[in-house]
Amino acid sequence: MPIERKTLVNYQISLFLKIEHRLITENKPLVIFLEAGHFNSRLGITNFSVNSFQGAIDIATNLIIEFKKKIRIILGVLIDNLGLGCDNNNCCIKLGHHGPDVSHKLPDEIEDILYRSPIAKRDRFVISSERNARNRGISTLKKMARSLKSNPKNTMLALEETGDVKKLYYKSEDRHNILLAEVIGNNWIVKCPTIMAQHYADLFQMMAQRFTLRYPRMVIDISEMLDRNKVNCGAEAALRQFVKKQLNRSRQEILNVCLGDKNGTIYTIDYFDSEYYQDCLGV
Repeated sequence: MPIERKTLVNYQISLFLKIEHRLITENKPLVIFLEAGHFNSRLGITNFSVNSFQGAIDIATNLIIEFKKKIRIILGVLIDNLGLGCDNNNCCIKLGHHGPDVSHKLPDEIEDILYRSPIAKRDRFVISSERNARNRGISTLKKMARSLKSNPKNTMLALEETGDVKKLYYKSEDRHNILLAEVIGNNWIVKCPTIMAQHYADLFQMMAQRFTLRYPRMVIDISEMLDRNKVNCGAEAALRQFVKKQLNRSRQEILNVCLGDKNGTIYTIDYFDSEYYQDCLGV
């Protein structure tokens, strides 16, 4: 199947130009994880899921045509199988049942886009889940809590105790406290920034395993505008605290694209770079 250049519009053009500039200014092959199509496994597919995934495929197609071997692209989707409800001040797991949880089954619409794309290889496509990120995030937070006791000089983390409740905070670059988890007895209740930080850290680990540690790595996450706060908090925490230490020898970047409408005419692009954070600790 021949590869044909796609017509890019709105956010796609801005994103393509940012990646183009990045490849021109740094003469190294770049590994990109391009994630879009986020959907709730119980509620099913939405217009955002389909449009953002098709948009990501179009961007990837043009990047491959333009830069060929200078770029390596992995495609993936993150499935919400927790039912997280988030805004700028709140993060909770929604209760209730909306049908069977088929966490790792792709909707037909996504499968169809993959099938029709000459650049997408279904057996190389990465399906991630928020439940797995949550569980792995709990393990990471427990390590952080232990290290905080032995290294109280880690000013990026703070553990507060009020009665039977402990709260683990991450102090962001602008000195705001971001709640990572609450601990009640032996029960760890993780918040959205932890889930996203662990997810991004896992993606960087997988990219290094598929290719090589020395290649710079970039995660591009296309999300809805209402998720901007949690993905940005997660991105910074990932680069400064969650990514494994041995990966910090290569440059790692996150581009969070948040769409405000189904066509992507309203959007933001937030950029995070490990080279900006000189205090990356890792786990």
